[in-house]
Amino acid sequence: MFAGHDEGGRAWGRIASLIETAKVNGVEPLEVVAGFRTSC
Repeated sequence: MFAGHDEGGRAWGRIASLIETAKVNGVEPLEVVAGFRTSC
């Protein structure tokens, strides 16, 4: 999805970090992503 561009790789890194942080803290990752998308 983000392959082929440096900024795309960095964006994926940020998203993956948010997802993994949510998992570690016992929060549903999709809720975090959905909440982030609606707050922008």
